[in-house]
Amino acid sequence: MITMLIGTCDSYSFLWENFVLLCNANWSVESKKIFVSETKRAEIDGYDTHLPGKICWTNRIISALEEVETDYVFFVLEDYFLTEHITQEEIDLYIEFMEEKKANKIMIEPLSYLMKYNMKNHNKFKGRFVYKVEDYSDFISSIQPSLWRKDYLLQLLKPEWSPWDFECTGTDLIKGKDNRVYNISGPKGMRTEKIYWNAIINPKIAETLYPEHLEKEMQKRDGKPIEGNIISPGWPEIKKRFKLKEMGGFYK
Repeated sequence: MITMLIGTCDSYSFLWENFVLLCNANWSVESKKIFVSETKRAEIDGYDTHLPGKICWTNRIISALEEVETDYVFFVLEDYFLTEHITQEEIDLYIEFMEEKKANKIMIEPLSYLMKYNMKNHNKFKGRFVYKVEDYSDFISSIQPSLWRKDYLLQLLKPEWSPWDFECTGTDLIKGKDNRVYNISGPKGMRTEKIYWNAIINPKIAETLYPEHLEKEMQKRDGKPIEGNIISPGWPEIKKRFKLKEMGGFYK
């Protein structure tokens, strides 16, 4: 048994329905699933909600983790819609590796994404390729979907941080230490695609990576500046492929 901790907030509750649709379809792991929000409860069968109030992001996650009873936590955000099937056997293999190697975190990422890290070939485990994230790498504390040792995650989280603070400042604080963060290849070899679709994107990131998509979003707003985040490119295809619901609160 592990815990799936889903970081969220009241204003992103419009994402919960589609997150759950894909999680229920693609997550076959014995686990307690908990939305960590602010004041709004997720009234969804099979999911609990932790509601510490309108406090900072890391304070909410720390508050939830302090009540988690399992040693391992699959930490994910509400806008990470799972698109790959994750089995009990897969998670069991990760935990077996983590127990044997005293690992603190298993990142579940495609090879292309891992290029932003400093990696080294650690060896093989149960026929899988294993790569260790170098201790001086950037984004060691990335919040991309990963299996964490709960105590390690709690140790890294500091009060009054945003998710970006956690990924950047958090990494700076642990660079050079023996962090024991790894990536393990998937059941069919090194992953070429992410295990999820990221539903929300920051306009500044979209301006660099998806300028045409940003332009269309601005046209929907009659050229007015965009406040907050926007739905990521590819939504119509993802919606059709997985039979998802419209997401109220954002432009469709």
